[in-house]
Amino acid sequence: MKPIHYILAASIILNVVLFAYVKPFAPFAPRPRTPVVSVKTQPRKPAAQNTSTHNLKYATTEQLAQRLAAMEFPPDIIRFVIARRLFDEWINKKGSALGFRDPRYWQASRLLYAPNAIAKSMEADREMNESLQKFLGVSHEMRIFDFIIPGREKPLPEILRQKYGDMPDEKLRTISEIAGKYDKRNTESMESAAKSGALRDDEEMKKQSMAMERQKRDEIAKLLTPAELFEYDIRTNSRSLQKDTALFNVTEQEFRDMFAVWQKTNDSFDDTKIPPEFATQQERDDYRDAQYRQILGDERYADYLQSRNPAYEALNNIALNNNRPLSAVREVVSVQADITQRAAAIAADATLTHDDRAAQYNALAQEAQHRITQALGQRGYTAYRRNSLNWIQTLESGKPPPAPAK
Repeated sequence: MKPIHYILAASIILNVVLFAYVKPFAPFAPRPRTPVVSVKTQPRKPAAQNTSTHNLKYATTEQLAQRLAAMEFPPDIIRFVIARRLFDEWINKKGSALGFRDPRYWQASRLLYAPNAIAKSMEADREMNESLQKFLGVSHEMRIFDFIIPGREKPLPEILRQKYGDMPDEKLRTISEIAGKYDKRNTESMESAAKSGALRDDEEMKKQSMAMERQKRDEIAKLLTPAELFEYDIRTNSRSLQKDTALFNVTEQEFRDMFAVWQKTNDSFDDTKIPPEFATQQERDDYRDAQYRQILGDERYADYLQSRNPAYEALNNIALNNNRPLSAVREVVSVQADITQRAAAIAADATLTHDDRAAQYNALAQEAQHRITQALGQRGYTAYRRNSLNWIQTLESGKPPPAPAK
């Protein structure tokens, strides 16, 4: 039977359970039965009423398990329903903490590197593992798929394949076990550091964490072919490139090609190391930039540089939030440079009166508004106006604006 069949079967079972028992708990009216033989039976005691748990939907996980057991559901069904509940809660907490639900490996959430988000994500993992141990007797989050898909004795291969790459099931299971071993060692110290705000400040903790990540990768690398190792790395060790391209809207193929270059020019676990084939950091950077330009082409490469310019981070986010391409950002930058240069010429013209200058500055402000609105849209222009160091407002007040950022 194909995995999809297991999923469909599991879904049907869950829907039947929920359809029948999500209603408020109340004693069921007994169905009329044809008496066959006189047998004395003990009457079933009505379920205790509790206003906070009248229905399964709002019951706690522990209450859910108890009520399903009281209704004499088979243990396998109870474990399946509990596993489904735990999985949904975990996915929701992780998605809320990190800003995504089903991330693509070549795209990073903008919350992915925020210490508070990481702390919340680790807290969700810890709660998940505690719940799995308490209710199902397992200790690693991937094992939940053993119960969501009835009859499976191993983690769902398709889930591991998404996480680690397309390789044989047995390798995927081994990788999952190795990763679980190292992640368990690392989680407690990282969670503590994240909660205290020292995630980025404690250099010693970071070194220890990176050393453990390197050990994990080295152990896993012994199992894999070069092609399999690339697929593993691009999904698990590409966070630096994900961060570099977070505002770039990179395609999967672009990301794969760029990652191959990134691997050649960087150490995944030590940003200070320069590969021996490069004499200096500048030589390394020049090579990498030239390769990126070749992969992306001039226009896309210009967008990539724009997305990484810290001076225009607010503008880049405004464009992203308003579904505008990065070429629109470059247009806004060009407009600001053009208008500012023309304003400087007005300021230098000694033949103009104060009123003449003010009128011309105001005309430039109107032109800037029109051109920027064309690039970003009305809502984008309004957001930009609030986050542009008031250079348009300065023109409107009859004064020349400061020079734009480089």
